[in-house]
This record gives sequence, structure tokens and C-alpha cells, in this order.
Amino acid sequence: MRAAPQRWLWLVAVLTAVPVFAAEEEHSLPQFAVKIEQWGGFITNSMVVSWIVAIGLIVFARIATRDMKHVPSGAQHLMEWLIESLF
Repeated sequence: MRAAPQRWLWLVAVLTAVPVFAAEEEHSLPQFAVKIEQWGGFITNSMVVSWIVAIGLIVFARIATRDMKHVPSGAQHLMEWLIESLF
């Protein structure tokens, strides 16, 4: 039972040694989507992430349904579980 107080003392020592700086700039998320100027100016970072996620879902669906079985296993099982959980 001696180890527990030593852990707390170490944690307090580390947390008090961290310097605290006054915030000079306000850091927050931007209110609007960031435009990617190199790709035409109208494409935003949100659009790119949406495309990547959509491509990932399409590839996963193609792999999961390549060899359909009555008793699912592997990727087909995961795909059916995800779809049935939406219902």
C-alpha cells in the first residue's frame, strides 16, 4: 500500500512543474470550411474527408460482399451487423 501515495506525489510534482502561459491568441475551430485553393478554390476540407470516407465504405462493401454465404463470417458478418444495427 506504500506505492499509491508515491504515485500521487509524482503526479502532483509533474503537474505543478508544467508552466502555465497566458493565452495570447484565441484557438478555436473555424466557423466555415477551409477552402483548398490548389484544387480549384471551391473544394473544402470537409468535401475531401467525405470523399475519402465514401470511397472507404464502397471498398469495404465490395470486399464484404464478394463471396456471399448463408452463414456470414469475417467482413460479411461485420457488414451485416452494421446494417442490421441501423434498423
